[in-house]
Amino acid sequence: MGPTKRLILTLLLISCTLQTKAQQYSPKQIDSILIGTFQLADRNKALKIGLDMYKISENADYYLGMAKAMKVIINSYLGLGVNSRKLWRQLINFWTLRKEKMTTTILYRL
Repeated sequence: MGPTKRLILTLLLISCTLQTKAQQYSPKQIDSILIGTFQLADRNKALKIGLDMYKISENADYYLGMAKAMKVIINSYLGLGVNSRKLWRQLINFWTLRKEKMTTTILYRL
């Protein structure tokens, strides 16, 4: 097998594994994971989960999950007492997502 075929095969395998990782969570699973973070005492762990779930929701085009993940991220920053610049950046991202991708009816379900 030539180096070009080997490279193409490797890239194909990598893209398949990345795609299946993004598709392994359903919206219900994402929601239940995010709901569980509000009960965690460790805000650093909640922040990591929120950031991970945001990426997964973004890959799955699940905008309500992205908004809920941002809510977890903002609450974690507040709980950690992080400087206001990071907090404002997340609030601006949340507002931008709301304006661009979501309807107000979806936001009322948050």
